[in-house]
Amino acid sequence: MGYGLLDIGTQTRQQGMDGLAQAEEQRQQREMQNEQMKQQAKSQKKSNQMGAAGTGAAVGFMVGGPVGAAVGGAVGFIAGGLF
Repeated sequence: MGYGLLDIGTQTRQQGMDGLAQAEEQRQQREMQNEQMKQQAKSQKKSNQMGAAGTGAAVGFMVGGPVGAAVGGAVGFIAGGLF
């Protein structure tokens, strides 16, 4: 009878340890996913800035030639970072 109780205790302990290991693995996966999402958001923001800079430069060039392109590109880059 004592052996049965020890065996049950060992099994219960092992199940608890397995549960903790699984929880830790899930935590690590969440952290990795969160980091990936941060990197994607950062990349998207840079892409938006560059697109806005290109648009601003094109519009600026049509209005004011090379100087307008430089000003429009700078304004577009700054505006792209705001939105």
